[in-house]
Amino acid sequence: MRHFRYKGHRQNPSVGRVVYRSNNNANANGGVSYANANNDASNSSANIGSRLNNLGVMVDSVASNNRPTLVLDVSLSSEPRGMRLTKSGYGAGKVKNQVNRVGLGRETEEAGPGERKAMRREANVMEEVLNYSNIYAAIDEVLSGTERKKTAEGRYILEHRDDVIAQLQRELGDGSFELGPWKDREIVEAGKVRHLQIFPQIKRIGINAVMRVVDARLQKRFIRTTGASIKGRGMHDLMKYICDDMRHDPEGTAYCYKADIRKFYENIDQDTVMQCVRRVFKDPVLIVLLERFVRLMEQGLSLGLRSSQGLANLLLSIVLDHPLKDGDAVPYYYRYCDDLVVLSGDKRYLWKVRDRIHQLLATVGLEIKPNERVFPSSDGIDFLGYVIYSGDHVELRKRIKQKMARKMSEVKSRKRRDVLTASFYGMAKHANCNNLFNTLTGKEMKSFKDLGVSYAPADGKKRFPGPSVSIRELVNLPIIVKDFETGIKTDQGDDRTLVAIEQNGEPKKFFTSSIEMRNILEQIREVPDGFPLETTIRAETFGKGKTKYVFS
Repeated sequence: MRHFRYKGHRQNPSVGRVVYRSNNNANANGGVSYANANNDASNSSANIGSRLNNLGVMVDSVASNNRPTLVLDVSLSSEPRGMRLTKSGYGAGKVKNQVNRVGLGRETEEAGPGERKAMRREANVMEEVLNYSNIYAAIDEVLSGTERKKTAEGRYILEHRDDVIAQLQRELGDGSFELGPWKDREIVEAGKVRHLQIFPQIKRIGINAVMRVVDARLQKRFIRTTGASIKGRGMHDLMKYICDDMRHDPEGTAYCYKADIRKFYENIDQDTVMQCVRRVFKDPVLIVLLERFVRLMEQGLSLGLRSSQGLANLLLSIVLDHPLKDGDAVPYYYRYCDDLVVLSGDKRYLWKVRDRIHQLLATVGLEIKPNERVFPSSDGIDFLGYVIYSGDHVELRKRIKQKMARKMSEVKSRKRRDVLTASFYGMAKHANCNNLFNTLTGKEMKSFKDLGVSYAPADGKKRFPGPSVSIRELVNLPIIVKDFETGIKTDQGDDRTLVAIEQNGEPKKFFTSSIEMRNILEQIREVPDGFPLETTIRAETFGKGKTKYVFS
């Protein structure tokens, strides 16, 4: 057994002894951490997997054959937290410097005193991926819009939908799904040149089918104040959180630290992403597919793959978000992709959080751009396309206003002008800019509540409140069916049924083409006080991998 010499702050009650157990090429998970050492001088490594979630520690390891020294810093109030394992000297031959990423070590099942128990790895993911309804929905999502449906490939997929689904079920199920050739497209976004990888539609459907399930499994692991590429969240959702926090705690949010990660997708380490994937998922076929997505490019993640956003979120969630929120208890931390904002009432505290962020990102080879700064929040936080001055005062970003003014002055077509006005309204309604909207569009922004109008559908069909969800998301969950409407025309058919439900107190709705479901709903309508009713939706498999949904 190797022995680790411990150095800590003298008489500091927040510093505790850490037990490491290891031997050559072996590990024991009995302690809160373990070490894995290999004495081969040509391939020497040391891996530390720490479970000190309550301290938010970071591990750096530099391998050699000499005795290591462990240094543990734990108090963010005095200096950034960090655990550094260093060894002096090198053995025969050049020894590689290998860094074990923060929080990526294998975790023990039992949590020690004051520790948060690790989440279990996700299983049975591929069963959901291969589900007929999941791939069916992936086709609809990829082929949304008239132009894609009119292409030769789009028409073929829609005409041979069942054959395409069967092919993808076979290729995804045995792991033989390949991305194949792609086209490289160069775009300019906000003055930045980006290269996107464009794939055939059938490959995009396969990727989409995988990531629809993976993203749903990952979302529950993300902190609530991150909002990029996450279903049900976005710029306006995250901005609402910031404004609410500034409104409820103006003194505690008086100062802001703002930063963004330098060339985020290009600099992501692929090996680190795969460590994150293996930490969360256990399905070997799924891991093979995700690794194929991750290693598409020689370095970093592809900007054209649907998988890149979700896996990048997973990386930062493990490396940055949870150490800051759970380990360091940073109260006002917000992230949108690679853009970061931290609020506090103490500038010195923000600088220490800044050092902590640099420390965490360095473990995975990422760094912050030099334009980071700490400033009074009242100067305006330029974030999410808006400038936030306080919880009740938000303005549009200057670049967006200038771009809109230029477009409105150049447009000649009235139809195009109406489209631009509607687009601008979608941004302007979330900010305090009624005068700006009036100046650029010549129209006065009114509140819908003041108009006193309501929608009267020309077709006489009922309209139900709440978001539309996939019926697959409701399987085995208790719901309350409140009403339904038949004969609804959608892209998936001309005679579908729209069902209004309530789940966990929230109004929702789903579409179905099931004749069996419609027949049951029509019978219930004939029963006095039949609606609302409590029920559960079950999935039943029939035929060649097909699925139908029934009430139970």
